[in-house]
Amino acid sequence: MRIRTAGEWGADSEAGSIDVELRDEIDLPKDIQKMLQKVADCRRDAERLQKQSAGVLEKAIKQLSERLRLSTRDQADLLGLSHQRIHQIKQR
Repeated sequence: MRIRTAGEWGADSEAGSIDVELRDEIDLPKDIQKMLQKVADCRRDAERLQKQSAGVLEKAIKQLSERLRLSTRDQADLLGLSHQRIHQIKQR
């Protein structure tokens, strides 16, 4: 980031300018910091569980389809999804 001296505002000259790095530092109360950390932890856990759930769902669809030879609509009923969603998952 480039910040000009007061005399340079509006001028095209590079003379008198300095380069600085700005960092945001927000001094939050400890309880708020802990709450924000908990939010970040929960979001990370949710992302991990979402990936795990997707893998288990794909395996379940494959077993219901190949092993039990259930229709897409029957699979959807058992898994609580739409038949369109089952079809989308199978296409991956």
